[in-house]
Amino acid sequence: MHWVSSRLALGPAPCTQRHFAAVKEQKISCILNLCAEMNELPALEEKAGFEVYFLPIEDEEAPELEQLDKALDWIDEQMFLGKHVYIHCRHGIGRTGTVFNAYLLRRGLGHKRAAKVLHNLRAEPTNFTQWRTVRKYGAQNAPLKIKTPTLEFGEATAKSLEPFLADYNHLQEAIDDQLTLHNVDSMCGKLDNACCHTCVPLTLIEALALATHLNTSIPSTARADIIARAAEVVRHEHTSAEGLSGTFCLYNTDICCPLLKDGSCLLYEYRPFRCRLSGIAPDVAKTIWEDILHTPLEHLSSQVYLNLTGTLPDHSTLMFTIPEVLSGKYVQRLFSFFKAAQ
Repeated sequence: MHWVSSRLALGPAPCTQRHFAAVKEQKISCILNLCAEMNELPALEEKAGFEVYFLPIEDEEAPELEQLDKALDWIDEQMFLGKHVYIHCRHGIGRTGTVFNAYLLRRGLGHKRAAKVLHNLRAEPTNFTQWRTVRKYGAQNAPLKIKTPTLEFGEATAKSLEPFLADYNHLQEAIDDQLTLHNVDSMCGKLDNACCHTCVPLTLIEALALATHLNTSIPSTARADIIARAAEVVRHEHTSAEGLSGTFCLYNTDICCPLLKDGSCLLYEYRPFRCRLSGIAPDVAKTIWEDILHTPLEHLSSQVYLNLTGTLPDHSTLMFTIPEVLSGKYVQRLFSFFKAAQ
């Protein structure tokens, strides 16, 4: 196994219990399996507790560009969520090297930088078919010039987002002060849960803040339950909105917010702004939102977008649903915007 970044490793297929244990010891939780000739292996990897993306590629062959792009989408999503990913084919050489080379190009390194990274690795494209696929993929992914290319998402990304999350926390404090000034207090999530059954759209900065608090303020067992409930809500939302376009939040469902348990919000202290303003006088809520919240949230979200992509958003404010954020599914939509910005 060879680590190419703090969260991404390459190597051969795990084919023994000892190898499976060694992979787990490295804190790897996600596997991109490229072995078309070992159809049973993905199920065994899942049974061992790994999250698996199966991209079957025949030995000495290369993937179709569309399928390759989807697999690299998945890698980006897992790494953005702070997970450790392992890419393997049977021997960890040709197919693994082809996919990793494409990932380097996707991350903006360009062919020259990618070649330097691959120089000391066992994994690399080994034949004309694989090199041709890499060249074709490189033609679709120009070298990144606005922002320094990097393979890192985890701690480095979290560190770079800290100033924006700190400003968001200050904004929360300002809103709580405003509610005190108006002598009102929203009990949504504590003594009342009306808004827990309605749509609560979140801006990008709100989504990142909520995801951060989910990962840092909730014990692992409870967090797993929340994520499972949120994933189920997302499935219900998509089923209820089938055939329609757009983003839907508890659309035509009888489902409540995944954070609601026994009548209380599990993240009450960190609940989103719309939840904080729920249940208070409509004129007060409108004034606070329009005069204090709207512009800062838009600006913070744009700054986060710039930090992550190196480009300014050229579209209306990104919005996400609470179930999307809690389940981690929001990352998929987020990266679709990132790709469009390249």
